[in-house]
Amino acid sequence: MKTFFFSIVCCILLLTACQKKTTIQPLSEDDFRVSYRNMQIDETILPTIDSTLGISDEDIENNYGLVSQGFDNGYSRWNLHYPNNTNTKFEITIMGNGTNPLDGDYIAGIQLYKLPTSRGVKVGDNVDKLLNKYGFPDEQIENKLAYIKGTKKLVFELNNKVVTNITIDYELDRADKDQGFK
Repeated sequence: MKTFFFSIVCCILLLTACQKKTTIQPLSEDDFRVSYRNMQIDETILPTIDSTLGISDEDIENNYGLVSQGFDNGYSRWNLHYPNNTNTKFEITIMGNGTNPLDGDYIAGIQLYKLPTSRGVKVGDNVDKLLNKYGFPDEQIENKLAYIKGTKKLVFELNNKVVTNITIDYELDRADKDQGFK
């Protein structure tokens, strides 16, 4: 009887040890950075963006990637594409009152098209991978799952349980307000 009981306990311990246990880490500052060409890119890159990433000729020819200006105040929004407009891996949204993004005041967000997040989730991945890496979202609005740390958001848009868009949101609401859109 002792041998039988001992065998059962060993089997339970073995099964428990073999189970895949994943602990989902809380969001950190790394979750709001993107790795590109051995650089860590986040909202602090603006002062060195010209020397580190540069601006593609396509963006320069397209009015430095100017997307919009505020109705009343002329506050500008630029989207810079990396490495270029034709093969965009990610896009940085810069806000400011100057005549080009190098005069910008702040980075409002980063769109990831062909780069993964710091936890390896990328456009095209299924929702199961997303939930395994990030857990349950802090917010869910329609088809968007948002993970929030302070004022920063990591937003995943889904279609048919597949990630179709990833946004690192530093201050996109502020950007809309600064342009008079909200």
